[in-house]
Amino acid sequence: MRRKISQRLPECVLASENLVSGKPAKNPSNRPWLLDSVTVHPQFRAVIFPCEKLLQEVDGVWSAIRLVDIFYWTPEEDGSTDGEKRPTISVNWYCHIKRTDWVKSRHRIRFTMIAPTKEESPVGTETEIEFTCHDNVYPGAIIPVHLSMRPRGVGLYQLVLYVDDQEVNRGFVTIGPRPNPDSP
Repeated sequence: MRRKISQRLPECVLASENLVSGKPAKNPSNRPWLLDSVTVHPQFRAVIFPCEKLLQEVDGVWSAIRLVDIFYWTPEEDGSTDGEKRPTISVNWYCHIKRTDWVKSRHRIRFTMIAPTKEESPVGTETEIEFTCHDNVYPGAIIPVHLSMRPRGVGLYQLVLYVDDQEVNRGFVTIGPRPNPDSP
């Protein structure tokens, strides 16, 4: 059966309205990307998405190569939960953050990863970034994040960006079971 894109549009508009207004989004069980606890940071906006590769040209321009929604993974056949024995998946994340005003300022930036089990763990170390203004451009930064993940299972993984300990945005990627080549 074919579905028109316009049939899904109200869900997208609903999510955008909630995020723009800063009000918590509703979280129906069939829409896990709408999160009750997410509100918009008053001074920052960010986009975060996974890709296969990140390149920075000599002129400073960034390129995200092959945006990804799912990485396929084969768990160890012996069912091992030992972190050192689990295979790794290399995931690059493009994070672009902007201030909503022209104020020069320094802020603490950190990331965490939320596994499908809701377990949250730090990614890298906390760092400070200085946002400066020039030529009437909103100050911002591009933060490339490279992760070698050892998934504990399949499901939705979330990379969360915090500025001064307040959540700004999340990026999502699905780790799925490798398809069986014999399946139709």
